[in-house]
Amino acid sequence: MKIVTVQPNSPASRAGLLPGCILRKIDGFPTDGMNSRKCVILTRGQLGTKLRLEFVTPDKSATNSYEFTREVVY
Repeated sequence: MKIVTVQPNSPASRAGLLPGCILRKIDGFPTDGMNSRKCVILTRGQLGTKLRLEFVTPDKSATNSYEFTREVVY
């Protein structure tokens, strides 16, 4: 799953996610073969709860894992 946009000042932007990053896992669930709707469903949850994403940088030079706290993003 390739990241297309990242909202400014969002947990994702603070974690270093950029357009072109490849999302590999959502809370340990591999995203290979997963459609975008399923990925969105897995990232949603109660405000204040944790979410862990594993992603590959756009240039494929590094794989990163980051734990987010869910919050309202405008």
